[in-house]
Amino acid sequence: MEILTTPNPFLHHIAKPVTVWDKKTVKQTEEMAYLLKTHTNPQGVGLAATQVGLDKRFFLAIINNQVQVFVNPKIILSSKKMLSQVYK
Repeated sequence: MEILTTPNPFLHHIAKPVTVWDKKTVKQTEEMAYLLKTHTNPQGVGLAATQVGLDKRFFLAIINNQVQVFVNPKIILSSKKMLSQVYK
């Protein structure tokens, strides 16, 4: 498993919702967690399934030094501010 980088077109792909949590998906999350914890160039705090070429809607994030899995996330609130406006 490797992290895809731009300009890979799969990074623009809209992933399919996870409908079944099976052994294959568990293994994929374990591999992603390992990759997230050990990757150093650059070091990350989160990794989406599409970033490793998986057509599934989930991501992992490191929160309080623990890897957490978020399945079928939905954006329920967003800010109109852009990071470029906040960090000048």
